[in-house]
Amino acid sequence: LYLEHYFKDGKNERWLKGNSTKTHYAGSTVHKIIIHLFDYLSKKYLRNFKLYDEAQYWETRDEKILEENFNHLNACMDSFAATFNTQPIKKGESFEKYFERLLHLIQKKKTKK
Repeated sequence: LYLEHYFKDGKNERWLKGNSTKTHYAGSTVHKIIIHLFDYLSKKYLRNFKLYDEAQYWETRDEKILEENFNHLNACMDSFAATFNTQPIKKGESFEKYFERLLHLIQKKKTKK
């Protein structure tokens, strides 16, 4: 989640820009709760509030889309972890070359599907 908003608190008003939080590891249920919390807070306390939600739940309130996006991200993370765990760094290989090789293998797996 990426947030931009104008905060108002009585006489004090200030622009807060570029706040973000990562909810992926908390799961889709917690993500949903946070979205509803920000909806409440934005209506009660914030002005010019904008939220960018990679899972698209903020914009759609569609639980199916939310789950599809979480599942896709989980699959990407699992693919990277599996590649990382099965492909150790080679002797003398720089980290840059190692990550290039891993990304190439992940892309190769992705295009086979």
